Amino acid sequence: MCIIHIFYISWYYIARMYDSIHQSLLEIVGFMNRPSQDEVLLQRAGVSLEQALFPLLIVISHKKPIGIVELAGYVNKDYSTVSRQVDKLVQRGLVATKRAEEDRRIRMLVTTPAGKAMIEKIRHARRQLMQEVLKNWSDEEIVQLEETLKHVVDSLETRSF
Repeated sequence: MCIIHIFYISWYYIARMYDSIHQSLLEIVGFMNRPSQDEVLLQRAGVSLEQALFPLLIVISHKKPIGIVELAGYVNKDYSTVSRQVDKLVQRGLVATKRAEEDRRIRMLVTTPAGKAMIEKIRHARRQLMQEVLKNWSDEEIVQLEETLKHVVDSLETRSF
């Protein structure tokens, strides 16, 4: 077999593998973004929260403090929609706002103790669900999954498209 033929076969399988990885990532993201999954998680956590507010609270808890413009980018919604939804989180006492030191016009968002308590209930329910999903996986497979996903995230964060 000539070297060009071997190269072509290798390239073909690598291209197919990249397509498969992309498809798997799309399926994971699609699954995680389903409103029905949020409903299940919120019910399991025993918390009452509008589905539209759920992803905002999660992002605020992970990226604190965060401005509304940056938050809107994370959840892929326009500023005015996110601003109204943030106001609901503030009214419920789950999020507090403070002015950014570098620009007093910018509202920075942080979770309140009540928001942190709700996040902890959600986190506990998520852990239970993940334990159910991965119940037939070995400890080694779970560790490998975690390490691989972290590696993917790190690679994506250092890459500018």
